[in-house]
Amino acid sequence: SADGATLLSGGADQMVNVWDCRAARLTSSRLTSSLAVLEGVEAIAVDPPPRSAERSAEPPKLTFVTAGSGGTLRRWVAGSSVCLRRQPPPPAGVALPGLTHLLGCGGGGGGGEGGVGGEGG
Repeated sequence: SADGATLLSGGADQMVNVWDCRAARLTSSRLTSSLAVLEGVEAIAVDPPPRSAERSAEPPKLTFVTAGSGGTLRRWVAGSSVCLRRQPPPPAGVALPGLTHLLGCGGGGGGGEGGVGGEGG
């Protein structure tokens, strides 16, 4: 996370682990939650905190995007199994330039899919 308090890890086991890194050393970090992301994790990108968080008394929820081994991008809320948005891979033969695909995953505006079990396909 931008403040260094949270570390996200993921891999071929189809899980993302959320770690509390506020301890003095990384070796003493504590696993706070894990969530199933339905395919191997190729990359994780933490969303920047919203500008409205600067004016809010409550800290913003950490959100992040996973890029799955099957090509699907998903936006998540750390510490929960809520998938906010899902972007399937492009059709065969369609190439998307660089990070355009990742940025197109969307921001706010609802469209939530509920928990992992409620994800549409």
